[in-house]
Amino acid sequence: MSQPANSNSSEAFLNLLRKSQLIEESKLEEAIASLADISHTDPKDVAQAFINMGLLTRFQVRLLLQGKWRGFFIAGKYRLLDMLGEGGMGKVYLCEHQRMQRLVAIKVLPVRLANDDAARERFDREARAIATLNHMNIVQAYDIDSHDGMHYIVMEFVDGVSLQALVAMRGPLPVSRAVNYLGQAAEGLQHGFEMGLVHRDIKPANLLLARDGTIKVLDYGLARFFDNRGDDFTRRHEGNSIIGTADYLAPEQAIDCSDVDVRADIYALGCTAYYLFTGQPPFGKEIPTHTKLLM
Repeated sequence: MSQPANSNSSEAFLNLLRKSQLIEESKLEEAIASLADISHTDPKDVAQAFINMGLLTRFQVRLLLQGKWRGFFIAGKYRLLDMLGEGGMGKVYLCEHQRMQRLVAIKVLPVRLANDDAARERFDREARAIATLNHMNIVQAYDIDSHDGMHYIVMEFVDGVSLQALVAMRGPLPVSRAVNYLGQAAEGLQHGFEMGLVHRDIKPANLLLARDGTIKVLDYGLARFFDNRGDDFTRRHEGNSIIGTADYLAPEQAIDCSDVDVRADIYALGCTAYYLFTGQPPFGKEIPTHTKLLM
């Protein structure tokens, strides 16, 4: 990334914008011509004008104003629009396939893990796990690839909100709505079970509510192929580690995460139900993690 632009220079902002190639040159010049004299205009105001014209997103502007102009494209064909989320196994971005003009979600393995064999294998396993599934209540995977040392998974973009965020915003859900959402999640998990997968990290944050009311299960990064005895990844790399989220972790998963089946997901879905009904996880927010694992 380049050095931060001079906050008092609109021209510096425009130079970074040109270098980023986020906007076609002809459209960029047309947009600049439509603006009043910007030589003495605050770059933030210039940036806001581009947002108002629909040429830039707030995510893109924030990075440009920090002096960053590289990294707005993945593999030369996906244009970054926003960051949807971040976890231990990577960041998820909202992107647009430039030629197809289709919105997708792309999960990128952190650079710090690019040379970690176990991390790369888990990342590949997530893509393979999703690829085996074809169900309306599970986020679909389109592709997995690498480019210039960057490893990424291209997935279905779900325009919606996680149940974690929904309850945080609106409080506990009406029983009928919560039961509807839980039933849809169970349908997705049943399909995964039939394909030999246990999710191992079911929680409100991993259940997305789309605008049309459909629930989508996401993040199969910790999934285990429980019926494939030739797949010993979990035993080789997880050892005595505790995999999952403490508030929703089945007791047997806390003891041996490499030998659990769909019943662990059912337990986690039950804990998720508690959260949807009450607005808090089953064992409360104040209880230490190590105590939850013993309960």
